[in-house]
Amino acid sequence: MSYRILVKGAEFDFANMFLGVMEDYPFVLLTPSAESLDWSDNTAVLGYFNEKSPSLVIQFPFKCNTASEDDIAAAEALAEACASKSVPFIQLSSFCVFGEAYSSAGVGETAEPAPEDGVGLRLLRMERAALLCPVAIVLRLPWVTDLVKGCLFDRLMPQLLENSLPPVSDHHRFNLVSAGFVVRTLIALIHQVFCGAENWGVFHLRSSDMSSEAEFVDATIRILHSEAGLKLDMPQVISGKEEGRLLVGSGNLNGCRCTDDFGVQFPSWRHGFKSHVRRWLHDHKLVPDLRQVAR
Repeated sequence: MSYRILVKGAEFDFANMFLGVMEDYPFVLLTPSAESLDWSDNTAVLGYFNEKSPSLVIQFPFKCNTASEDDIAAAEALAEACASKSVPFIQLSSFCVFGEAYSSAGVGETAEPAPEDGVGLRLLRMERAALLCPVAIVLRLPWVTDLVKGCLFDRLMPQLLENSLPPVSDHHRFNLVSAGFVVRTLIALIHQVFCGAENWGVFHLRSSDMSSEAEFVDATIRILHSEAGLKLDMPQVISGKEEGRLLVGSGNLNGCRCTDDFGVQFPSWRHGFKSHVRRWLHDHKLVPDLRQVAR
């Protein structure tokens, strides 16, 4: 009998990427819509479990760096059902759970979030709901560069292309990973859970190295020029650590549980970065589709 994976948030872009890749694997993918299943109804969710018998559950929030009230309610219902059936539950979360403040030392997997902003508080409620299940994994993401709602390219590119990006810091540093790497990590975790791994709790996904805002923007500008001929100005660089920054929060996640428990090797954020920028340019019709040009 094939393993059955229940996906909450199948209509969201991150889940769409995940489902597209998972088509190549011998798993049954369960993707009920909100119209067919009330994810906030504990009784309805448990009834779905009784009917479909999922082997693992994963919830994708509607955006990679925040959570909605619907996400929180679904986490509560799913955690209760997973606990009652001993079904592993993977909940995606974000570094934004630590709030808008910046910790120069970074934040570890055992650090206790104490956000004061609305986004952080909602993420914390979602995480706590998920962790009520004793066989749950909360996977916190740093900045995600590309392809999904809330990604770093969508945050910076529009203003960068208009030469209107505010000053950037060369002091505040952060991790960043591609959406593709997140999906590959999820698949690695799922395979090992199905093979009997019992590693539960909070895990931080990150890159092997960090970038400052200024370093990231400079690298992006250089690729935009070489790939699309765009001549853009480097925004003002803030050099002092107390002088301000563009991006809020502690995106400089620490932690090695993904590697120690699941063998996930963290890549450099520069690995494949040029192709990520080019994909963004192509998706926004700023460079030609080379496949069509070749024909």
